Formats: sequence, structure tokens, C-alpha cells
Amino acid sequence: MKYKLIFLACLPVLLAACSFIPQSPGADRVLLLPLARVKTCTEIGQTKVQVLDRIGFITRRGASIDRDLQRVAKNNAIDMGGDTISALTDVVNGRQTFGVYKCL
Repeated sequence: MKYKLIFLACLPVLLAACSFIPQSPGADRVLLLPLARVKTCTEIGQTKVQVLDRIGFITRRGASIDRDLQRVAKNNAIDMGGDTISALTDVVNGRQTFGVYKCL
């Protein structure tokens, strides 16, 4: 019984470290470039993405949020026919806007 309580108490911390966002086929080939490097690319559009920035009372690490936002943006880029993304805004409350481009 004592071990179950310890496990349940640690569960939010363990979940906060995990990523549950699947990667679309081909999303691994989508590049993340700075805005200055996509000036010669064809802009396809924008994607506004959002992930959880906290799980319960646990605030997720910034690197985990960034990684998940980029993964969602790359998935969306594949759906839009793009091969490159670039951050257009900073991360605010687990939200960020990316430009989607065709560069290759």
C-alpha cells in the first residue's frame, strides 16, 4: 500500500517528462530553420500549435515544451505540403506560431 501511494505521488512528475505526440510519416525530414534562412523559400502558410505547458500542478520543462511544439508543427507542415518550418513567435503558455515553407 505504501509503495502505491509513493508511485501515485510521483506519477505527475513522470508524465510531465514524457511526450505523447506521435510523429507523422515524413515529419522527420522537415527542417526547422531560423526565419532569416527561409527568405528564398516559398511560404505555404502558418500553423498555430499548442501543447500542455503544465500537467496538474506540475510545470513542464521549457525544452520538453519546445520539442513537442516543433513536433506538432512538423506534423502540420507535412499535412500542408511543406518541408521546412520557422518559428514566428515565442512560446507563450504552451502556444507558438510557425511559418510553413517549401524550400527543397
